Amino acid sequence: MKYKKLLIAPLTILALTVSIPAFADVNLSIRVGEPTFFGRIDVAGAPPPLLIRPRPIIIEPPSVNVAVEPLYLRVRPEESRNWRRYCHRYDACGRHVYFVKDRWYHDVYVPHYHSHYEEFERREHERMEQERAEHERWQEHHERERAREREYDHDRHDHHDRGNHHEDRERRRDDDRSNDRDDRDHDRDRDHH
Repeated sequence: MKYKKLLIAPLTILALTVSIPAFADVNLSIRVGEPTFFGRIDVAGAPPPLLIRPRPIIIEPPSVNVAVEPLYLRVRPEESRNWRRYCHRYDACGRHVYFVKDRWYHDVYVPHYHSHYEEFERREHERMEQERAEHERWQEHHERERAREREYDHDRHDHHDRGNHHEDRERRRDDDRSNDRDDRDHDRDRDHH
């Protein structure tokens, strides 16, 4: 029995470690205009928001004495009731915050957002795709240039090596001739003695 517990514990830990990365790789993207979005709302150009409280709430005084526009946020009801506990999630503890009503978000803001910002997002997406394509073309061009430089350096180095081999052969040939002369001179000197 004791051995089973010892065996089960590591297997359980292994199973948990193997399954955790599967959850970590989940890519959730919730954007403004979706029913499940909670966060900052850009009210510029939108119909006036319906607010949960008529006055803004601020948890901490701003760190810098600069006039900053208030934030309009859509948050969960429990977050607005206990804002001190949740303001850090929205990076809004030192900001004046207005909470918009869910009804206004769904009935007014979402249709306004879709009619005005979808076109902007489409153009932004096209711009990003164009920039990506230009970047890829630049990378391909850069890679071709680097390949040409490597080829040029290789050819130049290869030519230089061939030249050295030629010079080495010439030098060896000269050395051989010199040695032959020395041998003949030595033989001649020996014959004379």
